[in-house]
Amino acid sequence: KTNVYSNREDFLSENLKQKSKIVEIGTLAGDFAYHILKEYNPETLLLIDIFGQEDTGVYGKETDSKKRFNSETHESWVRERFKEYGNVEIKCSKGFQELANYQKSLLKNSYWGSDDHLFDFIYLDSNHNYSNILKELFSAEPLIKVGGFIGINDYMINGIFTEEIFNNSRWQDVSYGTVQATSFFLSKFSNWQVMSI
Repeated sequence: KTNVYSNREDFLSENLKQKSKIVEIGTLAGDFAYHILKEYNPETLLLIDIFGQEDTGVYGKETDSKKRFNSETHESWVRERFKEYGNVEIKCSKGFQELANYQKSLLKNSYWGSDDHLFDFIYLDSNHNYSNILKELFSAEPLIKVGGFIGINDYMINGIFTEEIFNNSRWQDVSYGTVQATSFFLSKFSNWQVMSI
């Protein structure tokens, strides 16, 4: 059965257990990660981001992101936010590359197949283009425990952002590949099902 939730927080409240092992790919300022940390006290929370938004601006557009990160670098700001939490690990990398490296380390150390080293939840919220999402889905799939799940941010064909984000008077249409990549992924992995939209 596929359920419809008004937001990701409602979905997690019914599906995510305390002390889970979690990955967030694309954390930006860490707001969603902070919510997970406070509400679910994960055993581990791995945050993966290419960072650098203090130069490119949020979503690659010119914004006041320097103000948002208090004139620090994007990465140092996020690290400072989570420095007191021993269960949080932060990696500067592309998501699919970091997951692939993690998988290699499991194989190298003979940990492959052990639930102790797999994740309950991997959340994808980095670049939303088709190629990137597909790589992340395929990289995440073997690292999820039985009964675990993958979340995909902005499951839509187009996103519309207002002037508050882009700092101009026009609305902006942004094409995503999340729907198409998810459909292709599900066509290749028949043992996966959609839990919610």
